[in-house]
Amino acid sequence: MPVGAPDASSLVQLAVVTLVAAVIQGTVGFGFTLLAVSFFLLIIQSAEAVPLLIVINLAISLSLVGKLWRHVDRALLLRLLTGALLGFPLGLIVFSVVNLNQMRILVAATILVFVTLTVILGTAGSRGPVGEARFRTLPAVGIGTLAGGLTTALGMPGPPLMLYLTAAGSGKDATRATSLTFFTVAFGAA
Repeated sequence: MPVGAPDASSLVQLAVVTLVAAVIQGTVGFGFTLLAVSFFLLIIQSAEAVPLLIVINLAISLSLVGKLWRHVDRALLLRLLTGALLGFPLGLIVFSVVNLNQMRILVAATILVFVTLTVILGTAGSRGPVGEARFRTLPAVGIGTLAGGLTTALGMPGPPLMLYLTAAGSGKDATRATSLTFFTVAFGAA
């Protein structure tokens, strides 16, 4: 799609991708951008797909986060957001220097790395440490930095955050609530 007004076919394609990805996000708590970013880049043919996805993600996250607030691990969220503040400028630098083809490669590589890690962690079973030790400050800040950088570079903070929370043995409610709250703040800041 050339820069300018999108044609009707492109709008329909974007709407279908958005609907499917939003249903996934609403069902499992993450995954919107993981699914949508590749299609948006193909349909829009511009890096403008990333800011558009950030705005859509913010709206989705805002609609879901209120119901989950009571399950948020606030201490962990603070550590993650501290890291995100470090990652946001790094991601903006990446976003500003890559072209569309490089962005597509970054998206594909990010998805492949995190899918591979998910498979490895899934087959290894849940071996996360027990208790508060699993959320030590330095790893949480590091994951927050990576997620923050991925938010502003590619609009997709979910993969490292979800891997971390899953590997650490965070419960389903805490994982969903903490990740969605992180997404809301990260997308709002981005």
